[in-house]
Order: sequence, then C-alpha cells, then structure tokens
Amino acid sequence: MIKGGNTAVEEIDELFFFDGKREEYALYRAFLDGLHRRSMDFSVTVRKTQISLRHGLVFACVSMTKVLPRARRPERFIVVSLGADRPFAGERIVSVEVRPDRWTNHVVIGSETEMDGSFWALTEEAYRFADR
Repeated sequence: MIKGGNTAVEEIDELFFFDGKREEYALYRAFLDGLHRRSMDFSVTVRKTQISLRHGLVFACVSMTKVLPRARRPERFIVVSLGADRPFAGERIVSVEVRPDRWTNHVVIGSETEMDGSFWALTEEAYRFADR
C-alpha cells in the first residue's frame, strides 16, 4: 500500500464504496486532497462500512453513517470520524468515548465549505494523536 496516495486497486475500492453517490465521493476526494495539501502521510483501507486512514493508528474514518437525526443532517453528506483524547464540540459533531482516554468524534460534512480551519485543526489533532 502506498502511503499518502492510492493505488489503482484502492481507487476502484473507493469508487465501489461510494457506488451511485457522486456528491459523497466528491466530498471524500476533497477531504483526501486537504490531507495531501497538509502533507499528511497515511495509508488507506477500504472496508464494507467505512474507509480508514492510518498514520500509526487509525486517525480518521470516512463513512455515510447516520450519526445525527434527519432534521440535523444534510441530504448528502459524509461522516469523518476522528480519534482523540478528548471530545470535540460543535453542532455537526457527535462524540463517543469508546474506551478510557479515547474518543471517537463523528463530524458530519455536507459541503466542502464545512471543511474549514476549525475542521482541519481537529483533523490535525487526530493525526498527531494517532502517532503516539
């Protein structure tokens, strides 16, 4: 597996993961592009229900899990789940303590504009947390 990039097989797996969901796939690609622009080194694993990004440990997962009630989530979205040693706060965030001192923070992304400075700061925090 090539770190920080995708092999042709991974790209095909990603396309199958987002089968028929072009807008969601575009959000995922924008997320990956943002990671690359920030020089983050990671590997990608595509599974049935999520795509995991690993830097040491898994620092982010992308899925289409409905973590927010319908009234609070956009029609088209991805969920970026970030691991950290604390819960994150925000209207689009659902945080769950999965084990002592490890929180999974689900961030609902409905448009590229929602991948703003505060989102990238949280992503960078998760990236550093995974490298411990």
